[in-house]
Amino acid sequence: MGCAPSKQTIYSVTLDQLPEETSSENVYIHPEISDLNEFDKGFSNQTVIEDIMSNFAQNPKQEALGFRRPIDINSCENKFTYTPYCEISEYSKNLSKNLMLNDLCPSAYFQGESKYSFIGIFARNCMEWLITDIACQLNSITSVTFYATLGDTAFNFISEQTKLSTICVSPDNVKTLCNYIMKYDIKTIRNVILFDHSLYVPDEVNIMLVSLGLKVRLFSELIKPHEMHTKMELNISKPDTILTLCYTSGTTGIPKGAKISQNNLAVAIRTIFDSAKVSYGLSDSILIYLPLAHIMERMNSLGTLVHGVRSGFISGDVRTSLSEDLELLQPTIMIAVPRVLQLFRTKILDGINNLPDGCKKNTALKALRVKRENYEIDGSITHSIYDKLVFGKIREKFGGKIKYFVTGSAPISKEVGNDIKILFSCPLIEGYGLTETCAATTIGNFHDVLCDHTGGPLKGVRIKLTDVPEMHYGSKTLWEGEPSPTGEICINGPTVFKGYFLNPEATNSSLDSDGWFHTGDIGRIMPFNRGLKIIDRKKEIFKLAQGEYIAPTKLESVYSKSEWVSSMCIYGDSFKTYIIGIIVPNRDTVLKFLNRKGLVSANNLKEVENIEQYFNNPDMLAEIRNEFENMAKASSFNSLEKIGKFFLCKREFTIQNGCLTATLKLARNVIAKEFQNEINEIYN
Repeated sequence: MGCAPSKQTIYSVTLDQLPEETSSENVYIHPEISDLNEFDKGFSNQTVIEDIMSNFAQNPKQEALGFRRPIDINSCENKFTYTPYCEISEYSKNLSKNLMLNDLCPSAYFQGESKYSFIGIFARNCMEWLITDIACQLNSITSVTFYATLGDTAFNFISEQTKLSTICVSPDNVKTLCNYIMKYDIKTIRNVILFDHSLYVPDEVNIMLVSLGLKVRLFSELIKPHEMHTKMELNISKPDTILTLCYTSGTTGIPKGAKISQNNLAVAIRTIFDSAKVSYGLSDSILIYLPLAHIMERMNSLGTLVHGVRSGFISGDVRTSLSEDLELLQPTIMIAVPRVLQLFRTKILDGINNLPDGCKKNTALKALRVKRENYEIDGSITHSIYDKLVFGKIREKFGGKIKYFVTGSAPISKEVGNDIKILFSCPLIEGYGLTETCAATTIGNFHDVLCDHTGGPLKGVRIKLTDVPEMHYGSKTLWEGEPSPTGEICINGPTVFKGYFLNPEATNSSLDSDGWFHTGDIGRIMPFNRGLKIIDRKKEIFKLAQGEYIAPTKLESVYSKSEWVSSMCIYGDSFKTYIIGIIVPNRDTVLKFLNRKGLVSANNLKEVENIEQYFNNPDMLAEIRNEFENMAKASSFNSLEKIGKFFLCKREFTIQNGCLTATLKLARNVIAKEFQNEINEIYN
C-alpha cells in the first residue's frame, strides 16, 4: 500500500496535513485516506452484529460452521458436517432469548463503569462458541473469555472481578473448572452451560458439575425455541457496547481485561482484508484452530461470519488433529502464528532430508534450491515444473487449496517466511496488532511477495514512533546507511480499545490523554519500502551489572536461527555481567551430531533411548558455542549481547508448563522459575 517501489508502504504525513494531532512525531496513515475525520464519522456507527446478521439474511443457505461429528471420546467422523447461516441465526436468537428468560446474565453495576451483563466462555474452539458469541451480541451481553492455560489464580481473579454468575464450558474443561471452583470456593458462579451440540460429553461430566451444586443447562436445549419468545424483544448491541472483555495472557502478573467494543471490532474486520487486498468471501474456507479466547482468532472468526466464509473447527488438540483436519477441510486461507509456520517448515524440510538417497530426494532438494534462488532473484514463488513434481504434493497434505497465509502474534523470521511462500507456492501476509487494537494495526499486501515486514496501517489507523533513548532508538536512526525512524509504536484510531476493566491505573499508563495507545513494542520504518518492522520489546529490556540495557527479543531473533535451536530464551541478572542462553535444542540436529561422532547409530529419535544424557557433551557444546559466536559477530553484537554461557534444556517450552503463553510467546518469568536451578548453577 502507498508509494513506490513497494505496495506495502506506510504513508508519512506532515503535521499541517493532520492539524488535529499535537505530537511532534510524524504520524503515519493509510495512503488512500485523505481525511481521517471523515473516515471516523463514516465508521462510527458500525457494529459487528449488524454486519453478521446482514450476511445471514443475504446468504441463508450458505454452508457456515462445520465440525467433525464425534463418535466417542477419542474419535470422530472422517468428514466435516456444516450448518447453514439460516440455522445459525435461529440458534443464536433462541439462545439469546433463553439466556434472558432464565436470568443467566443478570445486570451488575461496577464502580466507575457502566452497567454490564456478563457471561463467561471457558471452552475449546467449537460451533457452540461462536453461536454463543452471536447470541450475546444480539442482547448487549458482554462475553468474558477464558483459555485453558489461564491458571487458577487468574481464573479466580477474573470471575471475582466480573461477578460472573454463568459460564459456558466444553466437556474437556469441566474438570479444570470444578478444580478452580473448589480451590477458591468461588460462590458467584452458579450456572453452567455445557457445550454438547457438536462435542462428545462423557457421563461423568454432569456428575462433577452437579456435585458442586451448580445448575447445569445443556446448550442443545437452550438453542431450541420457547413459547415465550414471541413476547420478547432483543436489545441488540450498539456501537459503544463492550462486545467482550479479552483478558491479556501477559508474560507477568494478573491479566488485564481489555474492553473491546462493537465498533472497535467492526472497523477492524471491515478494513483489514481490504487493506491487504485479499478476497475473503463465499468461495473461501478456513479452519478455526487458534484459541478463540484470544483476539487474533476472535477477530478472524467474526470476520468469517461477516464475509460469509465457510468455517470448520479443529476436532481436537492442535498437535494431533491439525494435519488431518486441514487435509479434510481443504481451506483456501490459513491464519497462523510464526511458531505454527516454523513447525510446518521443519516438518516439510525434515521430510525431504529424510527421504532415502536417490532420484526422488535429489529432485526435491534441487527443486527447493532452485525456488529459493529464483525468489532471491525476482521474488517468484511458483515454478512450472517443480510445483507439480514436488510442491504440489506438499500442498495436498494441507488440503491443496491454500491461496495465502496470514501470520501475526509475533514477528516471523525471514528464513521461515520465505520458505513458507516457496514450499506452498503462495503469498504470506504478515500483520501486526495487539489485543488492545483488535489484532489489527498494520497488514502486508497480497501482491508484495518480497516483503519481510508487517506492511502499513489499516484505514483509519494512525501510527507514530516515540524515541527510546535508553535503547538507542529514535527518529534519526539509520539502517544500512539510510534514514529509518525507530521507536516505541503508538497507535490511535477506531480500533483502539476502551481501556482495562476496573483498572484505571493500567489504562492511564497505556493510553495517553490524546488517546494514543503505547504498545511497548519497538518498530522500525524500513528504508525504501517504508513498511513497519517489529524489532524489539521495550518492556522486556533488562540491565546487566554494568548498567547497560539488553533487549532479549532482538538477540533471540538472531540466535534462534541456529540449526541447534528449537526454542530459546535470553536471561539476564542485573547483578551479573553476562547473559545466559536457555536453549531447547533441536533434537534432530543433536542426533546428527551423535551419529557423526559415532556415539550412536540411529536413523531417527525413536531409536535413541534418553537422548538428554548427551546434552552436556563437551564437543557438542563447543560446536554450539562457536556457532553462536559467529552469529554474534555477523550481527555486530557488542560484547554484552554475546551469550556468556548457555545450557540445553531437557524440558521444552510449552503452553502446558506455562513457559509459553496461549499465543505462543515466551513467558519469561515462568521460564526463569522453571529453570531456576540450572540458572543458579550456571551463574555460580
